[in-house]
Amino acid sequence: TMQASTANSNRVAESLNHLFILEVVSTITRNTLTDGPENEAEALEVNTKLESLGNEVGYRFIERAAQNRLIPTEPLEAIKFICKDLWQDIFGKAVDKLQTNHRGVFVLKDFAFKWISRHSSKSDIGIKKSQAKLLRFPCGVLRGSLANLGFTAIVTADVESNDSGQITSFHIRLA
Repeated sequence: TMQASTANSNRVAESLNHLFILEVVSTITRNTLTDGPENEAEALEVNTKLESLGNEVGYRFIERAAQNRLIPTEPLEAIKFICKDLWQDIFGKAVDKLQTNHRGVFVLKDFAFKWISRHSSKSDIGIKKSQAKLLRFPCGVLRGSLANLGFTAIVTADVESNDSGQITSFHIRLA
């Protein structure tokens, strides 16, 4: 049926998107590292490159979105826009939970962030390092999106494991 074909196409596109971002992370890492184990300066350079790339994607996403939608100008409305529209368009679902202290700090929680749930490594330390590196790109997407909406932000992310799985949290502090 047509609906089943569309669902399969969406899964294929989502899988290709995930594989693409993993390859981007791998390529940036490989092209930045010198021979031998990764040192602190190289790790910082990799993170900076990944976040800068994400920043460009987020900035351009808002440019494209502005053509078809009313773009919010208030901080809370901008964050809600990101939680619903941006997240849906980029990650295929809305953010699961938004928290704020009403003083410019927001926490976006995704209870099944696909890029993390599909990610694996040979060790717990390797998983944490890989996850942290992988999360630099969506942090950049958030920062770039907010920049194009007129807000300066500091964005960090972490992954927390609990009985029901992994929760990915993005912490946004508006300047």
